[in-house]
Amino acid sequence: MRIALVQPPSSYLRGTPPLGLAYIGAMLEQHGHTVRGIDASAGHHWMAREELVEEVKGFRPDLVGITMVTNTIDEAYPLAQELSALGIPVVGGGPHANLEPLEALQYGLDIVCRGEGEYTMLELVEYVQGKKQLKDILGISYWDKAAGRIVANPPRPEVENIEELPSPARHLFPLSSYTGKGSHETMDYWTILSSRGCPKKCIYCSEANTGYRYRSAEHVYQELLYLKKTYGIRHVKFYDDVLPMHKRRLMELCDMVIDRKELDITWDCDSRVDSVTPDLLLKMKRAGCRRIYYGMESYDQETLTQISKGVMINKIDEAIRLTYESGIEMMCYLILGWPWETLANINNTIQFVRRLPMNVKVQHGYFVPTPYPGTVLYDRYKEQYGFQRWWVLPQAFEKRFEDGYLPYFRINMFYLDHFYMRKNFFKRDRAFQRFVRHAFEMVGRSEVIRTTGRKKGTMIIILSYLSYMLYRVHPKLERVVFGNFMQSKFKHLLKRVLFEFHDRKVTEFSDELIGT
Repeated sequence: MRIALVQPPSSYLRGTPPLGLAYIGAMLEQHGHTVRGIDASAGHHWMAREELVEEVKGFRPDLVGITMVTNTIDEAYPLAQELSALGIPVVGGGPHANLEPLEALQYGLDIVCRGEGEYTMLELVEYVQGKKQLKDILGISYWDKAAGRIVANPPRPEVENIEELPSPARHLFPLSSYTGKGSHETMDYWTILSSRGCPKKCIYCSEANTGYRYRSAEHVYQELLYLKKTYGIRHVKFYDDVLPMHKRRLMELCDMVIDRKELDITWDCDSRVDSVTPDLLLKMKRAGCRRIYYGMESYDQETLTQISKGVMINKIDEAIRLTYESGIEMMCYLILGWPWETLANINNTIQFVRRLPMNVKVQHGYFVPTPYPGTVLYDRYKEQYGFQRWWVLPQAFEKRFEDGYLPYFRINMFYLDHFYMRKNFFKRDRAFQRFVRHAFEMVGRSEVIRTTGRKKGTMIIILSYLSYMLYRVHPKLERVVFGNFMQSKFKHLLKRVLFEFHDRKVTEFSDELIGT
């Protein structure tokens, strides 16, 4: 059979192949099927929906699988409707389809895959071949056209031994779509998944309290070695929710990398602040760990308690200190503006950022609390604030950018126009919203200068504000200036002027930018 696996278009441009589809593609190929992977949100091969439909039609698939996440659902639903109208069976999978299967069926899907999709898609291919009936396939919801109703089959058990799954079929997604280079070039940034699920109970995460399963250190090492020998990888990002969740396993993996001397790579990972220890961090550094992304969320104890983070403030201080001493860079994810927060709660986090010495390379990813389906945050507040199924409302998401182009400020200082903050899910007053926005800007300016240096950081900040002002006048004006003219003339001129500025003046100016 011929199966197309599709990532819908999005303004969230991807820099790496979608691992979920690559895993499913590998399973289908292992059983003799022909698979076509199409990532319409790839950074260097962005496709409009119309182009994507034509590409799928040209492949002539017997079955189409579409990944559905909440942030791209406004593209996924119309895409499903258009493909289904062509008479091609369309299966929706991914986080959003799993959490909202009835909604997905009402918006054009023929079948919804709930939970992990590798074995479910295999059986759905058998259904298309006439070898199996839908009623016998676990983990799906579908339209029973004869009865005129939706049927939800019993759930499919999670894959307990995830080592039995074949390695992701990354070859289904051309590297040139992500690098902009020739097909013979390798990518500077790869992704790998060594575990699934998370046992923690954070109220904002739809993965909270799911079954945690992990691959052995040897199994992960062999995949890294394969990627090194096949693609010449130089850097890897672990996509696990919390890579150090199982400390002994990670220590074993680090020892293999250090002792066998076959892998000359660097890597990043996500972690909780309470999952690292001094010995683990030192071992991670020796094994090539370059950066840790901490899900810190807040430096206010009341907020940490309310979001069920299970972390005390002292653990944040300890993790920052130990990571700095180990020589590993950090990024701390922050979420500001919870429904119970006051200005004082938020100010605790702001003061934490300001206290950090400028030589500590800490980046910050800062967001507003977004009530995604399947989270405690959504279920607890949806009726009080009236945002039920907000993702299907008009203008629920950011407008798409032509040809996948992103304005300069959205790449470098996206918080200047934080889309989700404008949605104001929890109906905060204007003064509160303004305070949060100013907090984002201050933290963001600090991050840019902290991570790129005084001169370069100051230049990026100036250009970002200029980009934002032009964008507010008209998006096309920003693109004309920054997409064409800025690339050569203006940027070079500003760089020359700024870099000839006396270092003390640049330092004073950057300090003003941070503190304002």
